[in-house]
Amino acid sequence: MDRLRIKQGLPPLEGVRTPPALQEHLKPVLLAFNALGSCRPSAFSGLAPIPWTAINAWCERYGYTHEEQERYVILINALDAVYIKHYAKD
Repeated sequence: MDRLRIKQGLPPLEGVRTPPALQEHLKPVLLAFNALGSCRPSAFSGLAPIPWTAINAWCERYGYTHEEQERYVILINALDAVYIKHYAKD
């Protein structure tokens, strides 16, 4: 990101770092997490977590095994917890 800004003649952004490279086997999990964000129920107190039913439906739709579904639930819930915590700071 900073290289692009510098190339455009702009100063680098303060406090913004280049994200780490995502391991190839985790890319489908991030894709699912981003897509499933639209399944969050409404909540007056901020963001609600992605429902298990939405994660399960995603996994069934794409033919994941039971073991893979369990892994997706764990990983997406972990991502979601960090996302909600970060969102709550704003």
